Amino acid sequence: MSPLKDRSLWAFTQVADYAFASSIALLSYVLFYESGEDTQFQLSNTRLSTYCAFQGACAVLVLWLREEIYFYVIGERVPKAKQKPLPDKTYPYIFQTYSLSMFSFFLMYRSEIIFWSPASFTLEFWSSIFAPFYLLLVLRDVFFLAPLHRLMHTKKYYHLHKLHHEATSDAQSLHAFQIDVIDLMIENVGAPFLLFGLQWALDRRVGIHWLVGVLLTFHDGGLHSINPFSVMYFNPFLEWLLEPNVTHQLHHALNKGYYLFVPWGHLISRKERLTDCQKYNKVLKCDFSF
Repeated sequence: MSPLKDRSLWAFTQVADYAFASSIALLSYVLFYESGEDTQFQLSNTRLSTYCAFQGACAVLVLWLREEIYFYVIGERVPKAKQKPLPDKTYPYIFQTYSLSMFSFFLMYRSEIIFWSPASFTLEFWSSIFAPFYLLLVLRDVFFLAPLHRLMHTKKYYHLHKLHHEATSDAQSLHAFQIDVIDLMIENVGAPFLLFGLQWALDRRVGIHWLVGVLLTFHDGGLHSINPFSVMYFNPFLEWLLEPNVTHQLHHALNKGYYLFVPWGHLISRKERLTDCQKYNKVLKCDFSF
């Protein structure tokens, strides 16, 4: 395949994924704008639970629509293993994971450790979104995935992780939601509380903006996407340098190795990055130019 054509796909993906993520963020803005920043924590339980349910459902819908568009755009170049619909078994787990995630959002909002503030074109606002987002990715990799994800691939503990790995070479975006409850907690619950502890120790406001959760949802959906150029860091240079979808797709296809979500080796070794991209094409029987 022409490298030029895949550069066009990469550029299209950047524009499209920013638009998809922005649509979820805009929904948050619409939902919370009326409540106001100063009175946001006075929302009734009924209203807040409705917001959470609606936000979560729309996020799932956007991830599904995004994947359908990429099926159309990439066409026959989508690896054959992925050219089939999600199994019926996946849908109850989508509902399970979405429900648990939104319930945790509800509880943290009630505890005032998830908050909302109106968007502004200031360094302070954007750093309040992206600094915790990037830090959570690092904390999750270093303190939870590094020691525990590998452990869950051992014979003794694989039963905790087996459900998620029913998706192999056929992994698609919504397979991110097909995960056992204990597995979900092991991989995702600890990092936020490490962040909150760090914020408390540094005498900073303890908590994260609502949109940080949106970015994390989009990140995990992108890891499992059929599109190898999926946006996850909202930084075009990091997307190109790290190619995180490539390594996580290999993790699912091979069911071993690539235990971290961030491919740290790609930061320091261009050769490792190119080797993994070539392996992606070989294992998934496709011909993308990275």
